Amino acid sequence: FIVVQTKRSPKIEYDWLMQNCKFVFAPRGLGLHSFRLLEILAAGAVPVFIADAAALPFEHKIEWSKFSFHVQEAKIPSIPSLLRAVSEERYLEMQRMGACVYETYFQDPDRMLLLGLETVRERVAAVLQHCKVIPKFAPERPDEREEPDEREEKDGTA
Repeated sequence: FIVVQTKRSPKIEYDWLMQNCKFVFAPRGLGLHSFRLLEILAAGAVPVFIADAAALPFEHKIEWSKFSFHVQEAKIPSIPSLLRAVSEERYLEMQRMGACVYETYFQDPDRMLLLGLETVRERVAAVLQHCKVIPKFAPERPDEREEPDEREEKDGTA
């Protein structure tokens, strides 16, 4: 089955189709993925991405290739044979992994927000660590550093 929702498709029919399809195309949307991806995972279907480039949510934490397919636009004609070649055992494993990812990362909006904030924090920390900004007052070479006794004498604290 290929699920296509039109304005005339009743929501009940759409939901039934989503829950009774093994594989569902995950359209790009306005960004690099859309809310349809979450609907696909919630319904227990295996997402099929059609794009030459995709940025998927939490891709630094989630191995999308283990439970979805990514097909380049030039290979669209090969999709039917690709999906027919998937064994029932492999499909069930992909479905199970997709359900686990949905429950872990996407089912709870508060958890999604916290994970998003954690991702931002990790990326900012990585940039700061990589840049290692050196304050202007730090000596450039180790031999320019004053010994603690010299500083105390200058300050009059010795």
